[in-house]
Amino acid sequence: MGRMYHIEARSFARWQVDRAVAERFWRDAKARPALSNVITISRVHGSGGTTVAMMVARELGLKLYDREIIEHIAQRLRTGMHQVESLDESYSSTIEDIVQGALERLPSSATYRRILGEVVRGIASQGNVVIVGRGGSFLLPQSLRVRIIAPFEVRVARVVELEGISEREARQKVARLDAQRRAFAKAHFRLDSSDPTLYDLVINTERTTLEQAATLIVTAARYRQTAVKEA
Repeated sequence: MGRMYHIEARSFARWQVDRAVAERFWRDAKARPALSNVITISRVHGSGGTTVAMMVARELGLKLYDREIIEHIAQRLRTGMHQVESLDESYSSTIEDIVQGALERLPSSATYRRILGEVVRGIASQGNVVIVGRGGSFLLPQSLRVRIIAPFEVRVARVVELEGISEREARQKVARLDAQRRAFAKAHFRLDSSDPTLYDLVINTERTTLEQAATLIVTAARYRQTAVKEA
């Protein structure tokens, strides 16, 4: 009897804590309302994340921003796409930054980061957009933040098939891009891009089709919109 009483007491105490945490979460959420129909999608190379983003944008009637962000940044910096792409989702040390900038007339990482933030936030302020990569999930914490992943070997196989390169080349490319994107997040945002707590929804496409992944995101987005309107 005594043991059963203690178990029930602990269960009730845990329920009270969970309820208090949930109430605080929703109170904070109402104080900081979600961005209107803004979805940010982070992805690892070979996960199918870009394709999923296209499907989501088409289904919800949202505008997709991927390479368009680079175009906006190039216009702001009055430079070419190639120069911006060399900085996009990569990072150089301070010394490398100075040397590379002097040789190739590239903007500094600090300048790039500032302009990137202004461009991404400007796009988000319009609403009804899907933003792919470029630190969107970190710059817009009130968006619906999605992370698309898949195991390394699965991604390598996909890259071999889709890009028509050898397995060795695919391994090198996937590993290189993974390292660059982790370094980008760490250097510019001091965050670990693989940390699942930074996202609202993490989808592994190893056993989930891209269509199913898109459906999950669309469902979450529609539920979120309904919740925001009722708040």
